[in-house]
Amino acid sequence: MKTGPFAEHSNQLWNISAVPSWSKVNQGLIRMYKAECLEKFPVIQHFKFGSLLPIQPVTSS
Repeated sequence: MKTGPFAEHSNQLWNISAVPSWSKVNQGLIRMYKAECLEKFPVIQHFKFGSLLPIQPVTSS
């Protein structure tokens, strides 16, 4: 259980609570997820590809 001022123990949530609309919050969280998870090589190298993200082989013309 965290105690004390909310802004001190949950700084990210405190900053998000000041955003005027939920669409801005969503955009920011998606941008942060892409930067912190999907663009990190150690994470994405273990990503399971399949029907969600199929790999199409390149054909030379």
